[in-house]
Amino acid sequence: MLLWVFKAFKESIMRILFSVALLLNVSFFLFTRQLHYYGPSMFFSLLIAYLWAQPGISFLRLWGIGLGLFFLNLNNYLSGFLVTVILIFDYFFYKRHQEPLQIRQILPVLVPVLFSGAIIYLDWNPFRTVLGEKLAANTLK
Repeated sequence: MLLWVFKAFKESIMRILFSVALLLNVSFFLFTRQLHYYGPSMFFSLLIAYLWAQPGISFLRLWGIGLGLFFLNLNNYLSGFLVTVILIFDYFFYKRHQEPLQIRQILPVLVPVLFSGAIIYLDWNPFRTVLGEKLAANTLK
């Protein structure tokens, strides 16, 4: 985060403000204590945001975003889902409407996300549990 801020802002006041805000953020330190879980989530979320925020579209960067989403989904599928929703929202309402993506450009992002979703569904499927079978049998279908 600091490297990105130091690259983006040349003014020292912005660098100081961000550094102080990061150092005094209690939640950040509480979450980073659990690095085996939150560390990869923070890293992949930041990687995706960094690659997405760069101007222009390159095939390699889209694959980087797709792989970042793949690993983020496998690490924390809720964060992966939310980052995907944010990217879609940004694409349609804020940033990418000036530079629309073609279908072949969306595939490097979409394929890893769908593949990680399939892995998660096959491994963690609540309907394959005893409670899930009971819930599925008692739904409206």
